Amino acid sequence: MRYRIAILGQVPKSEAILIKNEDSVRYALCPAGVEWRDGPPDSALFAIHDLLSRLAHAEGMASAVALMNKVDQVAIAVAGTDSRVSSSRFENALQDAGIRKDLLRLSSLSEAAHLGSFLGKPGILLRCGHGSSVFAKGDTGESCIVGGWGGMVGDHGSGAWLGKKALNAVAGAIDRSANKDESLFASLLVEASSGLPSEPLNHPFEQMEVDRALSGNLAVRKYLTTVAEHVLTLAEEGNVYAVQLTLRAVEHLASLVGTAYSRVIHDDSSFKLCLRGNLFVSHPKFADKVFCRLSEQFSFLRPTAGGWNGSYSPIVGAGLLAMSCTEPDEIDTIGATFLSSIANEPWARPTPSILPECN
Repeated sequence: MRYRIAILGQVPKSEAILIKNEDSVRYALCPAGVEWRDGPPDSALFAIHDLLSRLAHAEGMASAVALMNKVDQVAIAVAGTDSRVSSSRFENALQDAGIRKDLLRLSSLSEAAHLGSFLGKPGILLRCGHGSSVFAKGDTGESCIVGGWGGMVGDHGSGAWLGKKALNAVAGAIDRSANKDESLFASLLVEASSGLPSEPLNHPFEQMEVDRALSGNLAVRKYLTTVAEHVLTLAEEGNVYAVQLTLRAVEHLASLVGTAYSRVIHDDSSFKLCLRGNLFVSHPKFADKVFCRLSEQFSFLRPTAGGWNGSYSPIVGAGLLAMSCTEPDEIDTIGATFLSSIANEPWARPTPSILPECN
């Protein structure tokens, strides 16, 4: 009996599935999220080893090593890893952890999410959480990734980006260089993020230093995304500066989609859109704004069959990668039993959402 393993490393949690003969699937969840670019390799490897151990235990095996002796292929899709940047250091670390190179298929989180959403068909996947990126596949089979360069140089429109822009206003309020709208926004933001009406304006910066000291840069990006959640809430409540920041984020995300569209979409009828990421899930009104902005830019835009969040979750896409099923005909044949076996699992479906109606 042989196995295939799919591992999805993302923040705030990591997931894995063990596929046995395509019709039996085990699922494991690790509370530790993986971000390869911003996190040290040992933290990523801890989560991966934990997942392998959980899967081995579920199959009644003594260890992850015992499981790996029966595995034909491992697909790992990790945030912060894609084809544009060499991942040799990560591959070497995985080999040191016992995952042989000849068994490994290393992919990006965006590719796995796209495959789960579109099942190999053309479309554009826009992700917005603590990072932002677009993965697009065109009608000729060509694919591309846009954005997703990390918080230091990119991820425009993401939670981390929105959080940084918001804290720029707080810094201006502390320095007394902020205007009236920025100063009011800064006070409301610090109150919302701290939960205390009398907290000094430097509270967010103190919190970031604590997070950085305890858990590194990834923790800071997670905190900035939490700040972004408060920005979106303030925008929904009508705060002028929060609305301005939100609209800037929408424009950045629309620009990512436009770039991807120009690169791979040659037939407008194949242009379907999927929105993914925790900011879209936690703030549906933000997702509405993005979708409606894109509908203005692309009048022929359509949702996927599963709505604006696609057919299946990213871990299902990683499972298809582990089975080497990336094209519609392969998924309809080789992958059909696998999809049928997991169709009713709660982890296999994206968070239910209703496609917004744009006025």
